[in-house]
Amino acid sequence: MITLMLWIGLAWAQDAPECELASELSSDTLSVAWVSPMNKRVGANGWFEVVPTTQLRSWAASNGRAVGPMLKAVGARKKADEPKRPWKVTIFEIEGDLLCMSDTEGSLPVYEARWRDVARRGFCLLPAERFVAEG
Repeated sequence: MITLMLWIGLAWAQDAPECELASELSSDTLSVAWVSPMNKRVGANGWFEVVPTTQLRSWAASNGRAVGPMLKAVGARKKADEPKRPWKVTIFEIEGDLLCMSDTEGSLPVYEARWRDVARRGFCLLPAERFVAEG
């Protein structure tokens, strides 16, 4: 019985990735953006979807600098119309080998990240309107 409890404890203690790693990304640090409703929060072990910041900025600069189409491009909404509630873009730096593949479909690459992995280095939060305006 004690042996079984030890095995269960060891299995829970391991910090193995809980998803398929994004193998096309290197272990270099890159900037990613989490696009979410203003009141959306994630717990320390929570997972959320991110897109590479440089690709999101390029997309915003070449696609009219509007929030609605950006939300559709990252797979956050099905329609490209402007949202009624406020959205935010939170920028993080993370090692590429900590990102996982996402099954969300959008016109930009979407990955999954865990809060405790991305929040270590701090973050910058911008209203989505400001992010697209700055391109």
